[in-house]
Amino acid sequence: DYSGGRIERIDLATGKVERVLDTVDGNPLKGPNDLVFDNAGNLYFTDHGKTYSRHRDFGGLFFLANGASEAKEMDFHYSSPNGVGLSPDEQTVFMADTMTGRMWAFDLAAPGEIKPASPFNGGRVVATMPGLQYFDSLAMTAAGNVCVATILNGGITTITPQGDFSHTPFPDMLVTNIAFGGEDMKDAYLTLSSTGQLIKCRWPEPGLTLNFNA
Repeated sequence: DYSGGRIERIDLATGKVERVLDTVDGNPLKGPNDLVFDNAGNLYFTDHGKTYSRHRDFGGLFFLANGASEAKEMDFHYSSPNGVGLSPDEQTVFMADTMTGRMWAFDLAAPGEIKPASPFNGGRVVATMPGLQYFDSLAMTAAGNVCVATILNGGITTITPQGDFSHTPFPDMLVTNIAFGGEDMKDAYLTLSSTGQLIKCRWPEPGLTLNFNA
């Protein structure tokens, strides 16, 4: 078990840890998983939920405006929200759901405001993996493709905004994260979790430079 979930800010120079938030609308966060900033400093993040022996808490997508002390729930009742990313034009939020192997897209009317895709969900399904595959964290490319770490079918699945997908395998069944860097943004850094490795490789297309990139 664990005490709960929270968003924290860490000063890399001093090591000081500051708790930013641990509830949304009075509901405790269970497992915040991934986050991304837009160009105005607004924060989008996912909560993975929490699994118990006989049941599971749902997760969702959340928004914390720059300078705000309280976050808001954008959409909820998803099985296991994980990686999150913004399209290059910042008009769409992509969210990976782990247990369903689905990539969701949330079209935005304004920062933090979803254009609902249906009466049942704010998001629309971009792609669903065949067979049993799990999604973890993700990174966006400059062209707007989603590169999502894939578990069991260990590797990186690249999904276009239109829903076409391809797979790049790596020698680990628990590929859990990817990030881009380097002068041309074609250096890919991956975590291979079952073997405890952080690796670097070249990627065929440049990653999207993050806002406030170091």
